[in-house]
Formats: sequence, structure tokens, C-alpha cells
Amino acid sequence: EVQTPVVQGSSVVAVRTLPTVIIEQPLASTSVASLMNISYDTNFDHPDTSKPYDSRDLAVKSVSLYYTTTKDYPASSTLIAANLPAKGSYAWEVVRMPERSDYRIIASATDNLNRITSTLSGEVAIDHTPPAFRITVNPPVSHGEEVTISVDTEEDLDINNPPLVRVAQQFAGPITLTSKGRGTHFETIYYPVRGHDGEVKVSVHGRDLAGNESDTIVSGGRFYIGIEPPPKPVITYPLEKDVFSSGTTTVSGVSRLDTEVVLTVNGKLFSKQHVDAGGKFHFENVPISKEFQRGVNAFSVVAYDNAELESESAVVRVKYNIPPRLSFDAPKNGEVLSRATIIRVNVQDENSDVLTYLYELSADGGVTWVTLSKNSKSPELKWRTMDFADAEYLLRVTVDDGYEKAVAATGEISVRNYLPIVRLEGNAKEVTNKTSVTISGEAIAEKVLGLIQSPVVAVEYREGGDDEWINVDDLNDLGEGFRQSFSIHLSNLSDGAHVMSIRATDKRGYYGVSNKTIVVDFGPPESPIVTFPADKMVISESEDEDADRAGVQLSVKGNAEPESLVKIAVTGGLTYEGVTAVSGKFVVDGVTIREHGVNTITITATDVADNQSAPTTLTIIKNDSPTIRFRSPRLGGGLNHVAIIRWDIADSDGDTTTAPTLSYRDGTNGPFVIIKKSIQGNTYDWDVSKLREGSGYQLKLETTDGVSPGVKIIGTTIDNTPPSVAPIKLPNTAFRESFTLNFVSEVSDTLSGIEYVEYAIQKERGAFSSALDDAKGVDGSWYTALITRGYLTKKAQATIKHPLQLTDGTYIVSVRSVDAAGNVSPVVTTKITIDTTPPHIGSFALSRGELVFYPRPSLSEPTGTSRFFIAEGDKLHIKLSLENNDTQSATLYRSFSSATETPTSVSSNDDETMALVRETRSGLWEADVILSGIGLSELSVVAVDRLGNSSEKTPLGLLDIIESGRVTDEENHALSGARILVQAFNPDSGVFVDWDAAQFGLRATEETDANGHFSLLLPQGTYRLNVQKSGYGQLQSPVFEVVNPEYITPVFQMKTRVGLIGEIENILERISFF
Repeated sequence: EVQTPVVQGSSVVAVRTLPTVIIEQPLASTSVASLMNISYDTNFDHPDTSKPYDSRDLAVKSVSLYYTTTKDYPASSTLIAANLPAKGSYAWEVVRMPERSDYRIIASATDNLNRITSTLSGEVAIDHTPPAFRITVNPPVSHGEEVTISVDTEEDLDINNPPLVRVAQQFAGPITLTSKGRGTHFETIYYPVRGHDGEVKVSVHGRDLAGNESDTIVSGGRFYIGIEPPPKPVITYPLEKDVFSSGTTTVSGVSRLDTEVVLTVNGKLFSKQHVDAGGKFHFENVPISKEFQRGVNAFSVVAYDNAELESESAVVRVKYNIPPRLSFDAPKNGEVLSRATIIRVNVQDENSDVLTYLYELSADGGVTWVTLSKNSKSPELKWRTMDFADAEYLLRVTVDDGYEKAVAATGEISVRNYLPIVRLEGNAKEVTNKTSVTISGEAIAEKVLGLIQSPVVAVEYREGGDDEWINVDDLNDLGEGFRQSFSIHLSNLSDGAHVMSIRATDKRGYYGVSNKTIVVDFGPPESPIVTFPADKMVISESEDEDADRAGVQLSVKGNAEPESLVKIAVTGGLTYEGVTAVSGKFVVDGVTIREHGVNTITITATDVADNQSAPTTLTIIKNDSPTIRFRSPRLGGGLNHVAIIRWDIADSDGDTTTAPTLSYRDGTNGPFVIIKKSIQGNTYDWDVSKLREGSGYQLKLETTDGVSPGVKIIGTTIDNTPPSVAPIKLPNTAFRESFTLNFVSEVSDTLSGIEYVEYAIQKERGAFSSALDDAKGVDGSWYTALITRGYLTKKAQATIKHPLQLTDGTYIVSVRSVDAAGNVSPVVTTKITIDTTPPHIGSFALSRGELVFYPRPSLSEPTGTSRFFIAEGDKLHIKLSLENNDTQSATLYRSFSSATETPTSVSSNDDETMALVRETRSGLWEADVILSGIGLSELSVVAVDRLGNSSEKTPLGLLDIIESGRVTDEENHALSGARILVQAFNPDSGVFVDWDAAQFGLRATEETDANGHFSLLLPQGTYRLNVQKSGYGQLQSPVFEVVNPEYITPVFQMKTRVGLIGEIENILERISFF
């Protein structure tokens, strides 16, 4: 823009342009969020130096920055900053500016003459909205294969700062990945880590073009990894061997957080549910069958993860118990008994449980009961009634199936043995605080019905049931021996109950017995002292004394006042009783601890005077240790290179276990060396490549549930050397149809021993590759061979038997071996051929010499089937192409009965056969044949390969054997010795010359046989024949043409020479030796 010259005084200043303003930043389409960096520059075009000018005028005084959102500027512009230098940058804070995409920056420069020049930037955006991400994964469930994680947004992201993707597997630290892409789509690849199956969480942090950063995910963000099956669930209720008397229950337990559990009852699906946020499951109204397996029901819980992998089954067996039923068979109510009698009951038990019987007797109407027999296995008992006084009694039998009891009692029965009666003064049980007492009474003889009384002859006593009887000397006869009074003086009695038995014996030897209990009581007993279990003892299933019952069964042992009743109460309301022995020791069996965790046991002793001791209380912690199972290395296995150590940790109580510690040692003594502490997951990659190769190593894995430790130690071998496979030796490498591949493979190893041998069969498609693991069927799947000798030793032998039915072709048989450390040998291969197809019949040729025959139609039947016309009796050569590398033999057939206008493969007993022989150099099958017999015949071939595959009889063509040429005299008699001379037309000279038959392996002159026949075969050309015989006039045929090689079969009739001319010709013939 040219301005008007400025006048300064009387001089004129040179014309110059306005200043130029350039906005360097921001560029068009830029987005910013908080600060917009504006950079600019100004300059002048160089003035016309030929004219004077004032350099001070060529300067920018200041720059101002504006913004606008319309094209109406500068009127609608807003000032950002003023008085800025001629060149520089300015940081414009735009946090409070509205979001728009059409901001433009205006830069205005003012020079020293106050002239203003402005420039306008392209559109820029102010964006305060952070990006939001959509996460997609492929595949959504990985079984170990790589996972593609895609990040998509609605707006473009900063390509220089691509989104960071964080992937966190179960119980593993997050892994940060940098994505690649542009615009709104970015991707990254994640490789799953073994041992951390379950839900995987994905988080993203990214920045848009404006600089807004965000980690907001609007969709996706999770996927699942299922390399290993989920751990076995834990059923916490009911307990194994629990017993129920109703038809339903609940089933509860815990499983891994991301699993769905499926409950089956007696093998039938009941229900399924996802575990809650704490990994717990709970099924209501689970049926229990009393008919299934006599009431024994199986609850099975299986866990499935999102990869649809199935855990091992957790199984609990419970019983629907049906109480036994019983009734008395003998004695009957009201029956009078004497001497020995049989007590018998009828019992029914639908569960077929093992039953025990308790037989009891009551003489006081059922108030108290005396045991006749306990823990009996029989429903019958022989009872000596003579051991009991004559009286009215009740009998009671209790049957116990181990879970519930049933009781049956008789009505009143009578015992009448007329035994002596012992009557004691006072009560049957007396309590005293003295150590000396006297027992007084009478012994009275009963009357025997219709007999004389039998007098009392002795009175005896004893304490308890094991002491010897002591005779009472102080007897006072009150009536001729039929009534005796007595007194028994006892002293030095200890505190407790003393059961005294007094018996009177009559003259018959029968005795009557009466008992009296003396209780010496000096006060309540001391609290029981428990010797087992100890207070705060931790018990587990390993201490269970009765595996057939639910919970842990213990025998509580200790000391208490002799003959006192020990009562035990356990958390859950269960109670148990036992009696202290005279020694003061007690043992109460079958005390059941059911509850997981802390259980309280309260024990009291009650003496015979019903005084109860203060309780003894102790706590028992029921907790099973975590169980550890090494899955790799296996028992007898080993490790190689970077070995994957795999394990399963289970806690039957459902407790959370700590992250385990893995350690090892070389040998069975010495300290373990820690490999890794607090391992997350159930695998660890351990590099053993630098350790000593050999056996004797031990691996140890440790964990705890907070109460009990879990420790597992296994022996292992470190073996980094792969085994080897001997070359495959097959007795046969070619097969036909269905067959069984059967061979023995020899393998060897240097250290850990051969664990298994594998083989594969793959159809050859080029160079063999050992990477066959993804192939299927007979395309490379690895099958396990049977090791018949040397399993886990250094030399092994494996038998491979594989039935096959394959299509034709070449197959590769591969063998590899794996040692106990997991080292895989190089693959050894061999090839086999499958051939179920007979040899292919190719082309053939009939020839004589150098001439090859071609089939042609018959002149008499021009529309008929083409055939080979062959002169009878001529010797021909046949050549046939077959599969060179496969054909074992070939036979040529000539059939007369089957020769028709249409060739057929029907055979005949009249067939002529000729064996073909393979010519090594050419590979063709050949034979020389002499064809006789005028008429039509068929030529066919049968080929057999080396596997015995035989072709059908394949027709080659029809042969028409024709009569050969003939020479006769005038009377049609055959002329032998006639010569036929062939002359061929030479197109170059235009004359007939003697035919050069030698080049075709033939003769130019033929001579008739004894029958006047001659065989003349000619190649393509124009010919004439001269026929001569001594004494006969010479004949010459007309000129004829041969298109393809063929037999010429004319009939010539010669005439005898006669007359003078004839004689002259004969003389000349003899002279010329024609």
C-alpha cells in the first residue's frame, strides 16, 4: 500500500510501506483449554534506498492483541492486551472464556507515525470439556491369548500424548500401556498374566487437543481372563455327614468374587446364582430325599467364571435319617417269668444303619431303671431272672442308629423264682456325713408253691459289682432258719456314693439280692480339671475321632470327684455326660465341635448327693489349616529354564488366606531360600537356568488363614536338557485303504526321565514345521503314545497304534518326547504314503519299426467305431504309459467275445494275455505281440501297483485283424516266392524311385509265403507296387496314396507267360537276375 509522501520542512521523505504483522501462534483449528499462547512478529519492507528516508520512522511503536467471534472487526473485537513489543508472545488465560470454536485473534501494530496495520488469525477453539472414553476389548473373554484394548472418544486426542491404559488383573499390580492411534481411536495390546484369572479392570488417562485431561470412562472398562479354572468353592453349611430329620435345608458357602455357582442335589441341577460382593452364596429350601441312597444325599457346588471355565466340585454328603421302629416280641405283657428267659424285639430301619441296643429293667414302675445290657448288637438278650428278686417289673429296650433313638417298653411282667428276700431297714439311698455306718435287715425264705420252704443258709455283701462277696457272721435266727436278721458294720468310708449289695442264699442255691446306696458327703465337689483338650487349643478335621459324624468329635478327659456325674455343654446347645471313675478320672467321648472359630466348653461335676461343682470353662478354636496342592511341578516331575510354578490354595472354612511365600533348598537339610514373598495369584515364573542340574531340590509354599499355617513341601528336579527321540523305524511306509499305524519309538533323557511321548500325523503340504499344536485331526494334533517300558526313567519305549482311514497322499509322522521337567525334544519325522487308487492308465501306441498306427473307421462302416487295422500274423510293438513310480505289473488282454463296436471291459475265458514290461529308461510299459485270427477283437489292460491296488480292465481300443496281401495265378492258386517291390514318388524329381524302407526299419521288397501272402506296411506317401515272379508276367499297381501308416493288402493275380514273347521274357529274366 503506497502512502502519500510526508512533508518535513522543505525536504521530501522517501515513500515507504506500512508495517507487516504476522501471527505465528495459534494456528488455525487449534484448541486450547486454559492458556492460549499467542506469538507474533512485525517488520517493514525495505524502502527505496535511492531516495532519502528517516530510519527512525521505520519502527513499530507497539502491538495490541484482540479477539473476535465475528467477521465484523475491528468494530466487534475485544482487547486482550496492549502496548506489547514489536515481537513476542503473550499467554492469554481463557479459563473463564465461553466454549466456542470460532475465536479469531487480531494483532494490530502501530508504527512511529501512528499508522496501524492489523492481521487476523484462523479460527481457534476454546474447549473446557475433558474427553470421555469408550473402552472395548477383543476378545471380551481371554483364555490366555492377547487382548486388543481400543480407546474411542467423541473428539480428537493429542497424538503426541496418546492415552495411557492401565490394566489390573485379579490380585496383581496394574500394568500401564501406551496406546497408538490418531484422531478419536487408539489401541494397545495386553498380554494376560497367568495365575490372576477373573475380572480385569481397565482405566484410561488421556488428553484432548485443547489440553483437557480425563480418566472418565463412559462404557466398557472390564474384561475377563480365564486361563485356569476357578478354585473349588467352599461349602460352609451344612457340614459333611450332617444329619437332618426334615426334607429341606440351606446350602451356604464362598467362592471367588467373579464366579457363578451351580448347586446340584444328587446329580440333578437345583439352582445357580452369582456370588455376592463378599463372594458368598446361599441357597434356600434345598431338598433332601429320604429315598435316595437310603437317605444319603450329595450336595455339589461348582463355580464357573466369566470365561466359562469350570472349577472342581465341592461336595458335602448329608443324611436324611429315618428313626428306627421297634416293638416287643417277647416277653408278653402280664407274662410270669422264671429261670432264664429271652427278651426279643422286632426292629425296622429304612436307612439300614448299624444299630445298638440298650436293655433295661425297672422294679418301681419306671421311676428308676437298671441296665441289663448296653451296646448290644443283637435284638435278643438272654436274661437270668434268678439274679433278681421276685417282683413285678417293666422291661425297656432302646435302639440307637447312631443319629436317633427309638424306645419300646413292656407292660408289667412278673418274676417268680421264690428266691430268698432281703429286707433292709431305712431308705434305699441314705446320705450321711460320717465315715462309719451300719446296715441292718432280715433274710426271709419264700414259700415254694406246694413245697416245703428252703431255709436261708448264708448272707453276704459287697460294695460295687466287682468285689468278692463277704460273709455276714452276725446272724440271728428268728425262725428255724427261715428268717434271719443281720447287721453289717462299715467304716472308713470315703466321700462319695457306696453301692452295697446284700444277698441271701437258700438251701437250693438260689439267692435274693437287695441294694442300698450310702452317700458320704462332705460338701460340693471341686471343679473338674480338664487334661484334654487344652484351653485355647486349635483343632481341625485331622483331630476328628469319628469321621462318620458331622463336626470334629473329641474325647474330653480330666479329673473330678470319684463317681460324680460330669456334664459338658458346648457352643450351639449340645450337651454330653459321663461318670467319673473311682480313680477320679473321666473320659467323655463324642463331644462334637461344630462351629468354625471360637467354641466354649463348660464342664461341671455333680456328686452322688446332687451337689454341683463350680464350672470349668475353656475355649476351643475350630479351624482347618489351608491346604496347598502343587500343580506344577507334579509329583516326580521337574523344572526347566524359566519354569512356571503353579499351585492351588484352598481353605475348607472359607477363610481368606495370605499371599503365599515360595522358597527352595538344594537337598533335604539346611535352610530354605526365599524365592518370592507375598505372591499375588497362583503362579510364579522361576528362572532355574543358572541352578545346578540334578535331583534333590525341595520347594516349599507357605500361607496362613490368620489362625493356622498351611505348608507344602515337595521334591523336584532341575533339568534343562531336552530328551531325544531315535529315528522312526517303520516296517512299511506305504499303505492302502484303512490301516493301523503301528510302530515302537525309542526315546531317552539324561536326567529327569521320560514322562510322555507324543506323535502327530500331518498331510504333507510342503516343508514340515514342528509347530503343529494348532492343527486338528490328522493335520498335526499331538496324540499321547503308550509308554510300555521305562516310564520316568532315562530310556523309555513307547508303542504307537493309531487306526487311520486317509485319502491318498504323502503324510508326515512326527514323534516328540517330554521329560518330567517339561523339556520337549526335537521333533523326529518320517513319511508314509497312502495309496488306495489303482494305477492310472495313460496313452498307448502300436508300432512296427518306426511307424505308429492310428485308429480309423472301417471303410465298410464309415460311421462306426474307429479301430486299428492290423495285418494278420504281423509282429507289432506296443507301448503303454502307466504311473511310473507306483505300478508293479501290467497285463495286456485281447478279447474276442467282448469285441463290439463299443469297447467294453467284460472279460472272457478265451482272452489272450501278454505281460507288459517296464522299460527303465523311458518308463513306458512295452511288449512285442503277434496278432493272429481274422476278425474284430478288443485290446485292454489291467495294472497293479505295489500295494495291490488293481485297476479295472481298461479298454485300449478295437483291433481289426485283416487278411494280408496275396498273390495268385490265373486259377487263384497261391503263388509263393512272388516279390512285391515298392516304389515311392519323389516330389523333388517328379519320378518314382525305389522306396527307402530302411529308415523305417522295414523292407522295400516283400516276398509271398507258401500261402501266397505278404505283409506290407507303408508310411505316409504316394506309391506304386511292382509284382514279379519268374515265369509270370510282371504286374504294376495303380498309383495310390497313404495318409497314415497302414497295411496294404491287395490281391494280385499273375498270368503265366506264353508263346515266343513269353519265352524271351523268361530268358531275359534269368539273364538280368531280376
